[in-house]
Amino acid sequence: MKNHDARNGETVPSIQEAQAALRQAALERGIRVPVTADEITAFEEAIEPVTPSISDEEAIAIILGKSSPKCSHVVPIEAADTDIYEDLAMAARCGEAIPPEILAKMEADRAAEEEKRSNDA
Repeated sequence: MKNHDARNGETVPSIQEAQAALRQAALERGIRVPVTADEITAFEEAIEPVTPSISDEEAIAIILGKSSPKCSHVVPIEAADTDIYEDLAMAARCGEAIPPEILAKMEADRAAEEEKRSNDA
């Protein structure tokens, strides 16, 4: 419903129409989150679905620290800061220390792998 402005003869929007226009403008500018079902539906229709830009094989190569043609920016774990890995590992253990028998097995596995690498080189 429009109101008539007696000062200049123009028709002005009602309070409800003005509020709706302000809500819509805020939504379009990203300063308001969609709330109603209609707003959410309109938002979902307006955005493009995100699809992975790499294949499963390339993702596995990244996880393993190997490079692929599309992902040449992969940094092998050996070249990265290893302190963060110990912090993450401790967080995964909920702050608990590694049991001595597991630590001994890990050190033996690491020594065997380093020996294998030195023999391959």
